[in-house]
Amino acid sequence: MLGLLLLYWIGKKYSTLAKKYGRKPVGPVIGGIVTYYIFIFMGQVIFDMVNASKTPTSSMNLVGTLVSMPFGLLASWGLYKILEKKWSKIPFENNDLLDENLIQ
Repeated sequence: MLGLLLLYWIGKKYSTLAKKYGRKPVGPVIGGIVTYYIFIFMGQVIFDMVNASKTPTSSMNLVGTLVSMPFGLLASWGLYKILEKKWSKIPFENNDLLDENLIQ
């Protein structure tokens, strides 16, 4: 359940960032969630390599998941900051309008 709440929170943040800068929110939301999962996986692999000598138990799997969550959150936050910095420098041009003189 906590994972679903984190995914909603990540998606909501990326969606509001995209709307703030006039971008379509689907790509950034998917990118943020994929980044979160990739770095969770990498954190889990690192945790498993550090604890390779111990016998795995179900409590160690829970600890590994909780230890790897900050890796995913930090990576997703980093991508958010990179997109925010990039989009604030480059203005978005709306190509949907045929003639800007019609809107007054």
